[in-house]
Amino acid sequence: MDRVHRFNPGRTVDSLSGKIGRVGSNLKFWKAMNGTSNQPEEPLSMEDVINVLLCNAQQDVHHRYQRCQNQIRKSPTTAVLGAVAVGYLLHRVPVRAILVTQVRVLSALAPPALFLLGAVKLYEFLQRQEMAKQK
Repeated sequence: MDRVHRFNPGRTVDSLSGKIGRVGSNLKFWKAMNGTSNQPEEPLSMEDVINVLLCNAQQDVHHRYQRCQNQIRKSPTTAVLGAVAVGYLLHRVPVRAILVTQVRVLSALAPPALFLLGAVKLYEFLQRQEMAKQK
């Protein structure tokens, strides 16, 4: 794991599909722990998927943070030199312009994302209505 990772779009997609694949298994585990696995199988709601993805992301960040702490304890000189280099680069890079650009991109992408979320919620609502009619 200490080797340098080069940009590889295939690896990124594989990593994302692996994380999404873990959502179902983590959700089943969560339902089993809460005693709700004996109920009839219902489709995954968007909130369940998002909650499990956020939980996975939190665990991943915590794991990376611990690895970073261990690396700093192992070689503090390298960590200090790296921090000085990052500080120098941040001083030279136009951070404000980058943040303004990110805000512009996010504000342009927010309406389609909200529309898509609304469409998913409508689909879930209609699916629940159809299941209620069948019972």
